[in-house]
Amino acid sequence: MAVLKAYLESLSYTVELFDLNAHFFHMLKEYRPSWQRRDAVFEQDLFDKMICDYPEEMERIIAHINNSSARYAGFSLFNRNLYFSIELINKIVSSKQIIVGGPEVFYGSFGNFQNIHCLLTRNIEFFVIGEGESTLADILQGKAATVSTCIEVESLDNLPFYDFSDLFVPSEGVVLPLLASRGCIAHCAFCAERLLSKRYRQHSVGYMIGQIRHLMQMHRTSTFSFQDSLWNGNLSWCEEFCDAVISEGLAIHWDCQMLIRSGMDVAFFKKMKRAGCFNIFFGLESGSDTVLRLMKKPFRADEAGRVFTSAYQAGLHYEASLIIGYPGEGEQEFMETCSFLRHNRSVIKKIAQINPYIKLAPIRPNQPTEDPVRTQKRIRAILELLDSEGIRYTNAFINNLVDHSDELLALYE
Repeated sequence: MAVLKAYLESLSYTVELFDLNAHFFHMLKEYRPSWQRRDAVFEQDLFDKMICDYPEEMERIIAHINNSSARYAGFSLFNRNLYFSIELINKIVSSKQIIVGGPEVFYGSFGNFQNIHCLLTRNIEFFVIGEGESTLADILQGKAATVSTCIEVESLDNLPFYDFSDLFVPSEGVVLPLLASRGCIAHCAFCAERLLSKRYRQHSVGYMIGQIRHLMQMHRTSTFSFQDSLWNGNLSWCEEFCDAVISEGLAIHWDCQMLIRSGMDVAFFKKMKRAGCFNIFFGLESGSDTVLRLMKKPFRADEAGRVFTSAYQAGLHYEASLIIGYPGEGEQEFMETCSFLRHNRSVIKKIAQINPYIKLAPIRPNQPTEDPVRTQKRIRAILELLDSEGIRYTNAFINNLVDHSDELLALYE
């Protein structure tokens, strides 16, 4: 959203940005346990809860939108904010034109947006599918259709630097998001990224150094988190970025998500650490070559072991995620994942996340799903293995993508 704001402001439009998710999360301490995990009942009821428990704050927000001079109100729709956002849209006066984008608009495009229309009591004027820069400009210039599929930004360096001045008061120690690329070089079968972006594109190293300096000056922070689907889509770029950070003496700390791939040795990870990297998130997902092949992951389990060993020897902290119950994972494949964890227990720093496979209908609509009871039993078995082998894991991210209002899941908590 900050990127879109900066882009529109570069075209001389006035934009006001709100992050209601962050606003209410910090305000509503009593709701935080449900907020931090999937809970469909909580998410569907949240707007009514807010109206009931915090009527003055909700009235203030609705009045601010309705009384503003803006002609348009835009919303980024995600699975977890869909119900709240649509209820808020229903409260906006008809003189405002509504623009919606985000993942739920993309998924909804497969079903004529019935996931959105079924909740509406007023019209939505514009549906934006994919990247928003060019389409938003067309909307504001009166040139866009009701449903618009994006034209992807060809050169990311043409975008202006962004900041978060609308969202919070600058304070030392805050962690700010960075985005060095769009898209992904992999084509994992379970992931929506391969549909959301047609091509993988990167900012230049020079642009990213400039963006980081801009944020450091605006927000008095030196800690960042790369939000790219994968930070290491181009290993030469990674080396060049780290060299630039080191040579320019940028005292920053950052983490990122990375693809398991060849070409990353101990020296590579040591350079990342010297450049300020303090943590890597790897999407391992399985220790079975059969399952990795079904997932269309571009690596084998033994390659994952080598990458983990190199990161460990470089002294760089990393975490990995697991998906249990992917279609085709039988007992033998599950045991192969268990064997992988045992064999690499001395170099695995931490398992960050364990979830069952969650099917996104638009991606593979006819794909069968595994027995959820068996999958939850396997997740419990994995946790027992991690405990016995002394491998740390993040308890808050076990089953965190699963609906916690589901009675089946409650049996295993």
